[in-house]
Order: sequence, then C-alpha cells, then structure tokens
Amino acid sequence: MQEYSRPLDESIDTDVNVFSLLEERAERNPNGSLVEYVGADGVWKSYTAEEFRDKVIAVAKGFIARGVMPGDAVSIIAHTSWQWTVLDMA
Repeated sequence: MQEYSRPLDESIDTDVNVFSLLEERAERNPNGSLVEYVGADGVWKSYTAEEFRDKVIAVAKGFIARGVMPGDAVSIIAHTSWQWTVLDMA
C-alpha cells in the first residue's frame, strides 16, 4: 500500500471535538431541530439540539457510572440510527 502525507495547511485546535460542536450548536440554537427520524409508528419525530445534547450527556454519565474510563474501547453493535449517534458522541 502506498502512503501519502503532507504538512497541514492550518493548525488544528485540539480543544475542538464533535461534542464541543454539539454544545456550541445547543447554546446557539437550543430549540432548533437537530435530528429528525421516522418513529416506529411511521410518524416523523425530532430532537432539538438541547434535547440531543442532554441525551448524550445522560449516556456519558451512564458510561462513567459503569466504570468506563477515558481511552477505554466501547463497542456499538447496532444499525445506524439517532441512538447510535448518541452512543458514539457519549
């Protein structure tokens, strides 16, 4: 396999991550729709940025309560869904 590399064009802010972007969105537009999906009843439903962020925080607290530490591997075995995204961000 051939590898390619080049220097970065811009520096990367290491304090920025996916969760920090979610927090920024929730602060900027807390009631704006962030996630929309079709429920089991066939009706479209949505979560606001604030609701979605709160779900991510709740799951993260659950991981911590179960003893998951920074750097630990957690496997998500599921179909792609909004719930998968919550787990991934937690």
